[in-house]
Amino acid sequence: MNKFEVDSSDEKLNSQAVYINVCGKFCDMSAMASRTLLVDPTQEQKAAYMVAHEALDVLVKSLVVGQPIKNAYTAAKNLIMQKNADLNVPANFGFGIGFNYKERLLAISAQNETVVEKGMTFHVRIALSGISKEQARSIVAIGDTMV
Repeated sequence: MNKFEVDSSDEKLNSQAVYINVCGKFCDMSAMASRTLLVDPTQEQKAAYMVAHEALDVLVKSLVVGQPIKNAYTAAKNLIMQKNADLNVPANFGFGIGFNYKERLLAISAQNETVVEKGMTFHVRIALSGISKEQARSIVAIGDTMV
């Protein structure tokens, strides 16, 4: 399971991969961006990061006004499975974002029938796991806020 919400601790950071998530609020609107920084990445990590990058592009282009959110999820998932079926695909690729940090009713998932409307804002995030047996090297994630 891809879980990026953890509590602070005194443990030292692992220098192989660092997940950065920056959130902010401006004029009552929330925004966030996230990236995995890879230090001396393996070939598997490089390949998975490129798949995540391509899938994020497909996801953004598939969130089309008048189409259900689930279409975007399916398009991104299909690309990931086509490129590397061994990667673990999460149950969602982000959520609606705006006045509230997470609009769970706008989750980008395979079941969400909500139709995309003009002006909707999403935090789109592709987080792929199962890349390596080393825990620190097993996840890559890319995310941005988009209208």
